[in-house]
Amino acid sequence: MEEDEYFQVFVLGLIFEVFLTGLFGMIFKQYSIILSIHTISSIAVVFFLAIHIFVFKKKICYSLRSHAHNANKLKKESSEKKKRLKIDS
Repeated sequence: MEEDEYFQVFVLGLIFEVFLTGLFGMIFKQYSIILSIHTISSIAVVFFLAIHIFVFKKKICYSLRSHAHNANKLKKESSEKKKRLKIDS
């Protein structure tokens, strides 16, 4: 596994842990430590998701940019072919 995949698994595990501590915190209200763990974990999830979005936004933007470049290139080639066909006719 690459470093990015480990980070994604870590974030998913943390999200699952936050869900469980929130659920158990509602069930066992007398144990305030569960709600404390849930609060700290929730803040950590928001922090790591922000990092994740910042890091992978660059990859997404690059992918969209290259896709748009390829689409414009194909459109230009097809318009040139149409012009050639009109000239040949």
